[in-house]
Amino acid sequence: MKKIIGILLLIFLCGCSCRKFSSEQIEIEVVGIPTAEEIKFVLHNNSDYTCEYGTGFYIEVYKDDEWKIFNPKQETFFTLMAYDLRPGEKKEFIINLDTYELLPDKYRLIKSIDCSDNLYEFNKYIEFEIE
Repeated sequence: MKKIIGILLLIFLCGCSCRKFSSEQIEIEVVGIPTAEEIKFVLHNNSDYTCEYGTGFYIEVYKDDEWKIFNPKQETFFTLMAYDLRPGEKKEFIINLDTYELLPDKYRLIKSIDCSDNLYEFNKYIEFEIE
């Protein structure tokens, strides 16, 4: 009987505090209409973990039925800063695309995110089109 109570207590405690993390709990979406000069995004943390993201990103272009790295016209540098995205929080950011010379096409932005002190590291992808 004590074993059964112990197991039930363990199940109850894990159900309350051991919620599994999924990268799907971090959402990224385009705000407004992207232009060749800039694009606005919102990151939304629907998880129970504090996440971090930096200023760096990659751009890919969809060509010949696959995604290919799209390099800027000149070398690009990013500041190594980490911004917190707390549970339930939304943050909007603007990315300057001047160094990319984007032509009308289908693109996607790749943003690296880590949650819970690098326990969960992953990339988020958001597609957009320049018309």
